[in-house]
Amino acid sequence: MKVRNGFVSNSSSSSFVVAYKESEKCPYCGRSDPDLRRVLDCAETSNRSDDTKIINENIVCILSKAKNELKTIEKELKDIDHIANDTILDQHIWKNFKYTLTAGKKKSELKTEIQELKTFIDKIEELPSEWQVIHFDLSCHDDVSRQIIDNAVDSKNAIVIASNSESYKNCLTVPERLN
Repeated sequence: MKVRNGFVSNSSSSSFVVAYKESEKCPYCGRSDPDLRRVLDCAETSNRSDDTKIINENIVCILSKAKNELKTIEKELKDIDHIANDTILDQHIWKNFKYTLTAGKKKSELKTEIQELKTFIDKIEELPSEWQVIHFDLSCHDDVSRQIIDNAVDSKNAIVIASNSESYKNCLTVPERLN
């Protein structure tokens, strides 16, 4: 029987939605930040990373998907309200009481999702026209791409709009429905 010693890990990734613009060239040396889209594309096609992949790079599609999900969640919320109001009239009080409690919890979760999606959509719609948006998964092993993204953020050429990464706790979480 073989026994493995040392570090063993399942590969995992973090999801990001990042707005970025083409960086300006340095007036002294002529260099600029690497193009984020090309960095992710190279990571996806190389052996450098196992889980880094571009999910969507079209701002119109990302916004459309977010707006469609917002409509779906708002409909779910209305349906819960409708069902909860109808079930109160039913004679099975205990069963309905349990359902109403469950629906109440679900309602608060849906309201939170609605608010997060609205904020997500607003942040994208407020971007200047020269900015692009890309939705991608970044492997936890892809230190090269992560460093390039961090540098672009530091130099104000990129904004992390949403992420489920521990490194970016102060931004929105990527809506699960967009994955």
